Amino acid sequence: MKYNLTSEQQKKVEQLKQMSPQQWESICKRCGICCLCKIQIGPEKQTSNFYTNVCCDAFNPVTRQCTMYASRLTRIKQDCKKVDLDIILDGTLLPRTCGYVEYIFGPAPFKTSVNWKLVKPETLVKLDTPLQIMQHLILDSQNWNKR
Repeated sequence: MKYNLTSEQQKKVEQLKQMSPQQWESICKRCGICCLCKIQIGPEKQTSNFYTNVCCDAFNPVTRQCTMYASRLTRIKQDCKKVDLDIILDGTLLPRTCGYVEYIFGPAPFKTSVNWKLVKPETLVKLDTPLQIMQHLILDSQNWNKR
């Protein structure tokens, strides 16, 4: 979902477009929340997005860093997406507390928190049935990307 941007937000988008890769990366808070698997629930027009306590196998929940960050986009399993303006403005893939989202839209009205001790790599988790999925949802995460 794209948002109607204010003139100030449009200026921030233009600033992001002009940034060097180093400047762009410096905005990331390294929180790791974007590396959690997400699940969409509901009919197409009324979908709610939930984060799970399941992460990519390359993600280290202790350091909250990708162990193969430089090559993450060339992996055979293409589940990692490059954070770009389309993803930031989409409004469903990043939490409201993401540095890129806050850069454009201002500070988040609440803090997102993850119990990283409960996060498991996707190879150790089955998400085949609704019950298995529900066991791994972070229930309050439905509102993490609300603006």
